[in-house]
Parts: sequence; C-alpha cells; structure tokens
Amino acid sequence: MAEYGIQVYEVRPGIFQTDMTDGVKEKYDQLLATGLTLEPRWGDPAELGRAVKLLAGS
Repeated sequence: MAEYGIQVYEVRPGIFQTDMTDGVKEKYDQLLATGLTLEPRWGDPAELGRAVKLLAGS
C-alpha cells in the first residue's frame, strides 16, 4: 500500500482484562506469572485505544 501513500499498521494487543476474559482470568494470571509475556500484567483496553488512535491519526 506504500506505493499509494497508504500507511498500514498491525496491532497485536496481547492479553487484556475485559468481560470476555473474566472466565479465564485465573489461567492467564498463572501464565503471566510464569513469563508468557515480556511484561507480566494484564493490558487495559484504554491503553490499546490510545495506541490505535495515535496510529489512525498518522
């Protein structure tokens, strides 16, 4: 898409704390504690929103 001046981004948000993940919270708490991700914490949907907003405004 670059030849047409269109920027394309890929967002891979990881593990986020939402209503949809409530049922697997215990499982992912354990996986996060044992090194599943570089930063051992749940993501916040607001963080993702800010990142996408920044990219969309570019």
